Amino acid sequence: MRMGVDVGGTTIKWVVLDGESVIRSGRRPTPGDDEAAVLEAIAGLAATERVKSVGVALPAVIDARAGATLVAPNLPGQWHGLAVVEPLEDALGVPVVMCNDGRALTNAEWVLGAARGRRDAIVLALGTGVGGGIVSDGRIIRGPRGRAGELGHIPVEPTGERCGCGAIGCLETVAGARALARAGGRGPELIVDAARHGDAAASGVLARAGTAIGRAFAALAVSLNPELFVVGGGLAPALDLMRPAIEAQLQERTSLTGTSPIVPSALGLHAGAIGAALWKEEQ
Repeated sequence: MRMGVDVGGTTIKWVVLDGESVIRSGRRPTPGDDEAAVLEAIAGLAATERVKSVGVALPAVIDARAGATLVAPNLPGQWHGLAVVEPLEDALGVPVVMCNDGRALTNAEWVLGAARGRRDAIVLALGTGVGGGIVSDGRIIRGPRGRAGELGHIPVEPTGERCGCGAIGCLETVAGARALARAGGRGPELIVDAARHGDAAASGVLARAGTAIGRAFAALAVSLNPELFVVGGGLAPALDLMRPAIEAQLQERTSLTGTSPIVPSALGLHAGAIGAALWKEEQ
């Protein structure tokens, strides 16, 4: 059995897999103290299970070879150069692998979910921040340093807000949960609920997010020509409300390639944890 732990800016989700089947799952709040508290929470969850390995997905740019994080703007504490794999292996006594949370979600949806059987797909993770991954020619693209697939940091607003990564106008500054909360003056769930009940201001916030996602998808469509786009993460249930704005951008900006289907995640809120449990250092 394998365990997967998906650490988000607000919630930690975990699963235990027997083969490809989820036999247990759960969630808890992400500690708001510092990096040590987050690692302690991961170790505490894994220590309660008899598993042969643990996969940890983090909302971070990581150095996979060193088993360390380089930057994690949506987590509390100091994550630059922080060793993650070695202390967890010492505490748990089982092999630990680490991956970016967007790539974990991509892995899950490609192996078991909405992109299963596809050789080319884009997976977008809408959560506290925005992440994702790219499947091209039957493999997840990692890049020379393992940093390929940072979809949340595609620039979509040249004069937009400064992102936690330091750049201006990233997709995350418009379509992430924190961005929606800032724009709408309330929690993302309340914004989505209000939009479903005809609130014009809430609908406008989601339309702006959809427009930004559509711009990012259009850039990816003309450069990679995926078979489909998959949208997952905590904000994925609002896809239907954002879809008109997303598709309007794709229709306007992808005349050479045509549009690709946009589908929701098939594995729900625990997809990232499933992908972490299935993660391999080379795949």
